[in-house]
Amino acid sequence: MAKDSFCKPVEPKTVPQGVSNTTVVVVPACQNVDQWTYNPGYGQFMTTLEFEGDKVATIKYGDRVK
Repeated sequence: MAKDSFCKPVEPKTVPQGVSNTTVVVVPACQNVDQWTYNPGYGQFMTTLEFEGDKVATIKYGDRVK
Protein backbone atom coordinates (compact mmCIF):
# COMPACT_ATOMS: atom_id res chain seq x y z
CA MET A 1 0.00 0.00 0.00
CA ALA A 2 2.78 2.49 0.93
CA LYS A 3 6.55 2.60 1.18
CA ASP A 4 8.73 5.25 2.81
CA SER A 5 12.46 5.62 3.49
CA PHE A 6 14.30 7.88 5.88
CA CYS A 7 17.68 8.25 7.52
CA LYS A 8 17.60 7.47 11.26
CA PRO A 9 20.25 9.32 13.33
CA VAL A 10 22.77 7.04 15.03
CA GLU A 11 24.31 7.72 18.44
CA PRO A 12 28.01 8.62 18.29
CA LYS A 13 30.40 6.10 19.83
CA THR A 14 33.53 6.83 21.83
CA VAL A 15 36.59 4.67 21.38
CA PRO A 16 39.57 4.84 23.78
CA GLN A 17 42.88 5.14 21.94
CA GLY A 18 46.22 3.80 23.17
CA VAL A 19 47.89 4.54 26.48
CA SER A 20 47.80 8.35 26.26
CA ASN A 21 44.22 8.47 27.62
CA THR A 22 42.82 10.01 24.44
CA THR A 23 39.36 9.24 23.15
CA VAL A 24 38.10 9.33 19.57
CA VAL A 25 34.44 10.06 18.91
CA VAL A 26 33.12 8.14 15.89
CA VAL A 27 30.02 9.71 14.35
CA PRO A 28 28.45 7.43 11.72
CA ALA A 29 26.32 9.12 9.07
CA CYS A 30 22.92 7.58 9.71
CA GLN A 31 21.11 4.29 9.27
CA ASN A 32 18.74 3.83 6.34
CA VAL A 33 15.25 2.76 7.45
CA ASP A 34 12.57 1.51 5.05
CA GLN A 35 8.96 1.53 6.24
CA TRP A 36 6.40 -0.60 4.39
CA THR A 37 2.68 -0.42 5.18
CA TYR A 38 0.36 -3.22 4.09
CA ASN A 39 -3.43 -3.41 3.87
CA PRO A 40 -4.07 -7.15 4.37
CA GLY A 41 -7.80 -6.88 3.67
CA TYR A 42 -11.18 -6.44 5.31
CA GLY A 43 -11.24 -7.10 9.06
CA GLN A 44 -7.44 -7.42 9.35
CA PHE A 45 -5.04 -4.94 10.96
CA MET A 46 -3.01 -2.44 8.93
CA THR A 47 0.58 -3.67 9.25
CA THR A 48 3.76 -1.57 9.14
CA LEU A 49 7.18 -3.20 8.85
CA GLU A 50 10.37 -1.23 9.53
CA PHE A 51 13.60 -2.51 7.99
CA GLU A 52 16.97 -1.33 9.30
CA GLY A 53 19.58 -2.39 6.80
CA ASP A 54 18.29 -5.69 5.38
CA LYS A 55 16.54 -6.91 8.55
CA VAL A 56 13.08 -6.38 10.01
CA ALA A 57 13.49 -4.14 13.07
CA THR A 58 9.85 -3.65 14.12
CA ILE A 59 6.33 -4.72 13.20
CA LYS A 60 3.48 -2.38 14.13
CA TYR A 61 -0.24 -3.06 13.84
CA GLY A 62 -2.75 -0.26 13.32
CA ASP A 63 -6.52 -0.08 13.05
CA ARG A 64 -8.66 -2.78 11.47
CA VAL A 65 -9.43 -2.34 7.80
CA LYS A 66 -13.11 -1.54 7.24
